[in-house]
Amino acid sequence: MNKSKFIYGIFGMFIGVVLGGIAGIGELNYVKKSLRTDAFPVLLTGGAIILGVTGLYTGIKYGENEYAEEILGFKEASDQLYQVGRFWTKETRWVDKVNGSSQHLITKRNDSGELCTSFNSAVIYNHNLHSGSKINVEKYHSESKKVLFKTLKNQYLSKTASDPNNT
Repeated sequence: MNKSKFIYGIFGMFIGVVLGGIAGIGELNYVKKSLRTDAFPVLLTGGAIILGVTGLYTGIKYGENEYAEEILGFKEASDQLYQVGRFWTKETRWVDKVNGSSQHLITKRNDSGELCTSFNSAVIYNHNLHSGSKINVEKYHSESKKVLFKTLKNQYLSKTASDPNNT
């Protein structure tokens, strides 16, 4: 599918094979000394294969996540914290490379005086807090951004899993 998925998969498989070989050698402690020469190749090969496949799977999944973060523009997201009057505002901007649209997440006090977070001008969280202090704005913006990025990434991964040609 993509280069990062392949690279992370190979790297994960390599790490898995090495760890599997070490685990296979470690398993020799549980084998009688008289049977160790017969068990050595089986334990070494078995451990390397099992952990190699596990490492390959883990590496591919990690590569998919990295690719999703890159294609959705999360890696190039820029944060800006500034003060409007007495209250603080924090915003994050990034460009979604899937459709080329600019995305905007902002946390600030709304007109009724409550702290809220909006994504592309639509309120997604009302934090039920009347403080617009720097600490609260940074904390709630960070939490909202983490949840939003995870949600968008999961939506993208589920969409690409159901339609692999739509990357």
